[in-house]
Amino acid sequence: MNFVKGIEVFTATGDKIGTISRIVIDAKTRDVTDLVVESGTLFKGEKVIPVGLVNLENEDQIMLRETNQSIDEFPDYETTHYVPLEQASGPYEKVDTY
Repeated sequence: MNFVKGIEVFTATGDKIGTISRIVIDAKTRDVTDLVVESGTLFKGEKVIPVGLVNLENEDQIMLRETNQSIDEFPDYETTHYVPLEQASGPYEKVDTY
C-alpha cells in the first residue's frame, strides 16, 4: 500500500473523514502501523487510525472498513507519543507497508 500525504480518507459509508497528514511507523519492525488523519467534516484536529482499518486504497482516496467505533473514539494525535523520522535511527527510505 502507498500512503501519500493529502490523500482523502472516507468511512465505509462514504463520509469524508479528512486527509492523511502523516503516517506512523513502528521503529523496530519498520511497518506502517497507523495513519494520522487531519480534520475533515466529522471532527476537528488529528486522529490516529490503525492501518488495519484500511479496506480500499488507490491514488485518489482511502476507504476504511466498517467499524463499531465512531471517528471521535479514535485517539487524538499527540507528538509526545511519537518520534519524528529525523530522530529515529536506521534508514527509512524504503519502508514496506502491508
